[in-house]
Amino acid sequence: MARNKHPEKTIEFILETSKKLFLTVGYENTTIQDILNHLEGLSKGAIYHHFKSKEAIFEALSMKEAQKNSEIFLKIKNDKNMNGAQKLKEIIKFNISSENTKNIIKLCPNFLENPKFLSDQFKQMNEIIVPNFIYPIIEEGIKDGSITTDKPHELSESIMLFINIWINPLIYNDSIEKISNKLEMINGFLQKYNLVLFDEQMKTDLLKLKKSNL
Repeated sequence: MARNKHPEKTIEFILETSKKLFLTVGYENTTIQDILNHLEGLSKGAIYHHFKSKEAIFEALSMKEAQKNSEIFLKIKNDKNMNGAQKLKEIIKFNISSENTKNIIKLCPNFLENPKFLSDQFKQMNEIIVPNFIYPIIEEGIKDGSITTDKPHELSESIMLFINIWINPLIYNDSIEKISNKLEMINGFLQKYNLVLFDEQMKTDLLKLKKSNL
C-alpha cells in the first residue's frame, strides 16, 4: 500500500466532512459509515488510522473550534486599551456570541448523556482557559483596580463554572425565563467583585444561543 504523503489533508477532509454531517443531522444520528459514505476515495481503515472512533472525531473537532476561540482570547488578553474587568467581559462576550461557540453547541451531544464529553469540558476549562486567560486577566484587574478580590483563583473558577456549566444549554435544558434569572443572579454575585459580566446585549446573545439549540 502506498504511503499517504499528506496525512494532514486526509485528517482535515475527515474532520470537515464529519462536521458537516454533525451540523446537518446531529452527532447522535451520524455513524462512522455515514461519514465514510461522504468520503470519496477513503476506506474505513483510513478513517480508523487517524481516529479510533466517532467520539475521537468529535473531540478533534471540538479542540479545533476551541483553538480558534483561544486565538481571539489571546488578542483580548494582550489588548493594552482595556483594563482587566473590560477584558474579562470581552472574553465572556466573545465566548457566548462567536460562530465557533455556536458551532460547538450545534456539534455537541447532550453532555449529561455523554459524560466523557462533560469531563473533557472540565479538563479544557481547568487546564487551558482558567490558567491561561481568566486568572491572569483577573490578576491584571486587581492590579489596575477594576476587579476587587483577594481570591483570584476561586473567582476565576467560579466564573467558568457559571459560564460553562450552570448556563450551558448542553447541560441544563432551562427555559428562557430561567436563563434570564440565572444571568441576574450571576451579575448579583459578581457585583461584590466590581464585575457585571452580562449586559442586555450579552443576555440577548445567550438567549439566541439557547433558542438555536431547541
